[in-house]
Amino acid sequence: MISQKVFLPRIGASPALLSFRSISVQSEFSKNFVKCNGLNRAGFSGLVFCPGMLFNSMEKWWGDAGRRSRPHEGVDVLLYMDIHGQIHTLDTATKIPVMYSGETAAVHDDFLGKSMYVRHEIYDDRGWQLHTVYGHVTPVNGVQKGGIVKGGDVIAEIADGRRKNAQVLSHLHISMAWISETVPCELLNWETMGNSDMVMLLNPLEVMQLKKEQVQTSSKIKTSGRGVCRPHYSNK
Repeated sequence: MISQKVFLPRIGASPALLSFRSISVQSEFSKNFVKCNGLNRAGFSGLVFCPGMLFNSMEKWWGDAGRRSRPHEGVDVLLYMDIHGQIHTLDTATKIPVMYSGETAAVHDDFLGKSMYVRHEIYDDRGWQLHTVYGHVTPVNGVQKGGIVKGGDVIAEIADGRRKNAQVLSHLHISMAWISETVPCELLNWETMGNSDMVMLLNPLEVMQLKKEQVQTSSKIKTSGRGVCRPHYSNK
């Protein structure tokens, strides 16, 4: 656990767009993610996103590729590119390292696997606490509610959505949020995450220490009606 509480100022009138670039709470998630999954051996070059996988997107990237019922609460991590420009999908053995040290505050079922909420000893100027959420996963290494984790620890793997007959590829969803101290652990769920009176959503890509060239977004990545992502990305 982080030994001291860190208080951070909120910036501007649009907290959902808060940037961490000017303050020292960058996460080593990307470095740890690549290392624990051996992606360097595959020539990892960067993550690739369909537009609908990004924070605040109103687009679906699966099924009918229509509209979401509300803005996307985080980012969906599924695709990465190698140094040869080939796109690969992450599989269900993919390990998930926690972004910062903290405590596992809640774990509940979601439509692909489980969602895990980790709260960190980092606060904004209102005393709202930073939480990271890892959706569509299977907890590993004995991690459960109330457990203390250290930044970089592997806490989960991507869940196998085929077990629930899901019409979307198995993937990792990451959310980050300032959450009011008035929200008990029992209310940490996706309904609460959409409540702006209690939760300020943040863009996880802002703190994942990815270089600009390591984040590729392209509408040329196609999805089929059954939710199978068929990458056809090119630099042309």
